[in-house]
Amino acid sequence: MTEENDKYRTNPMFLRNQFGTNMPILKKVALQDDEKEDLRLIGFDIAKTDRDTHFNRFVHSFLYDYKFEDIWNNPDKYIEKLSQYKAVLTPDFSMYIEMNENMQRYNTFRNRWVVHTWQI
Repeated sequence: MTEENDKYRTNPMFLRNQFGTNMPILKKVALQDDEKEDLRLIGFDIAKTDRDTHFNRFVHSFLYDYKFEDIWNNPDKYIEKLSQYKAVLTPDFSMYIEMNENMQRYNTFRNRWVVHTWQI
């Protein structure tokens, strides 16, 4: 990672912690080294289908927001399906520098609320 890239990624504006303590708190999950070996990802848009059987993968949402909006609208619907996978990464609703701060709060809340709901 270049120094410029590191500065960009560690900019407080992108760390999503500037919104205070009113956001849901997530439990940290630690993986064992052997669980990280041969790490493979699969998009939520593929994982949610009944045809997918790649359960040894981590489910991600590095997709256009509309492709995983269902997670926000009905998170309970996917618990059984997603529990078959090795892990599910936190949803990643879009955040942009030029986005209104209220929308940034809203998307940060959505990212955390879904996982908080699943962790209970």
